[in-house]
Amino acid sequence: MSKTSTSEKSLTDWKRLEEMKDEDIDISDIPPLTPDMFAKAVVKQGLKPKDTKAQSASTESTSQRDSAE
Repeated sequence: MSKTSTSEKSLTDWKRLEEMKDEDIDISDIPPLTPDMFAKAVVKQGLKPKDTKAQSASTESTSQRDSAE
């Protein structure tokens, strides 16, 4: 296995994106959501939620508080 990264430097202008307001985003090519789309939707059950850093920190502080009581 190679130790060198295969990822190339991102060409995205992240600063410009961070400064962009929602109104500046062109969504004209996205079709509107219709009731028919929701009627055809499939609910997937049994998927495990992704653990985010915020959730992990919250869970850890809660478990520490509970163990202290």
